[in-house]
Amino acid sequence: MELERLPAGGGGDYVANVVNANSATLEDQVDSLETEDASLQSQIDGLGGAPTFAKTAMLTSAAAATGAILIDDSEVPSGDLVQILSITAKVNGSTAWADDTATVVTLQDTADTPVVGATIPKASLKANALLAIGSTGMTVGDAVALGSGFSANKGIVIIGDANFSAGDTLYVTISGFFRQAPS
Repeated sequence: MELERLPAGGGGDYVANVVNANSATLEDQVDSLETEDASLQSQIDGLGGAPTFAKTAMLTSAAAATGAILIDDSEVPSGDLVQILSITAKVNGSTAWADDTATVVTLQDTADTPVVGATIPKASLKANALLAIGSTGMTVGDAVALGSGFSANKGIVIIGDANFSAGDTLYVTISGFFRQAPS
């Protein structure tokens, strides 16, 4: 800030004029900041907190082809999609999943052409197996790995490509949030 010199002879009126001019400028700046603050607060309020979830479903080997719902379509806010941040899968017992025909369990949305979030091959569904994002035995799809999300207005299921002949219950837990689907 540059200081101004007072005119010779005192300049009382000059000082008053400078103070008044600076006060008006400060008042304008405060008004501008208050307006900007209100605008930002309105934007923040408009965003709201993204609704979060943590869901667990149990999939039995005998009904794997039927699937188990983790998030029902009706739970997804209108115009939103599911964004998954974590996945864990646990074979809850000493019997591995086995079958001559069934080969994989998939975490996917409920769209007619589902977006796949993760796949777990039969070979990874061993006795007491615990799998998560990043572990060997779980392949993570782009919807999760790249954060592209699933289909708008669609829920999430865990489902097998066929029923398995053996295997203890598979517990699958996901957590994440709902976010607005791209236009």
